[in-house]
Amino acid sequence: MKEAEHDNQVFDGIDYSRQTIGGEEYYDCTFRNCNLSEANLSNSDFNDCIFENCNLSLVKLANTGLKTVSFKNCKLIGIDFNSCNPFLLNVKFSKCQLDYAGLYQMKLKETTFEECSLVEANFSESDLTNASFRECDLSNAIFDFTDLTNADFRNAHHYTIDPERNKMKQAKFSHFGLAGLLGKYDLRIE
Repeated sequence: MKEAEHDNQVFDGIDYSRQTIGGEEYYDCTFRNCNLSEANLSNSDFNDCIFENCNLSLVKLANTGLKTVSFKNCKLIGIDFNSCNPFLLNVKFSKCQLDYAGLYQMKLKETTFEECSLVEANFSESDLTNASFRECDLSNAIFDFTDLTNADFRNAHHYTIDPERNKMKQAKFSHFGLAGLLGKYDLRIE
C-alpha cells in the first residue's frame, strides 16, 4: 500500500529538488513549473498525469509506475527510465530535453517523441515498434538490437542507425536521413 494518494490535484511552482517523495500514488494530477531535479520518486505511481515545464533531471524512478503520463516542455536529463515499473508503462514526450536518458531494454511501443532533444539517449534492446520521433535531435543516440518496426524517423535529425544491428521492417525515413543509415559504409551522399 502506498503512503499517500493524490487525486485531481495541481502542483504548481513547487521545489521538490533532492527530496524523497516516493511511495505515493497520483491520479489525474498535473505538475506545472515544478523543480524535481534529483528528487527520489521511487515506488510511486503516476496515472493519467501531466508534467509541464518541470525540471526532472536526474530524478530517481526505481519501481515507479508511469501509466499514461505526458511530459511537455520538461527537462529530463540523465534519467534512468529503465528502472521504472514496466507494468502498463505509457509515456509521451513533447518539446522535452531527454539528453543522456537511459531507455535500455524498454517496451516503448507507440511512444511519441515530438520536438525532443535525445542526445546520447540509449535505446539499446528496446521495443520502439510504431514509435514516432517528430522533429527530434538524436545526436549520438544509441540504437543497438532495437526493434524499430514501423517507427517514424521522417522528421528526425542527426541519427545514426545500423540497419544490420536493428530490426527495421517498415520503419519510415526521409531521403535526407540516408546518411544516418549508411554512415558505417563511409559513402558520399550528395
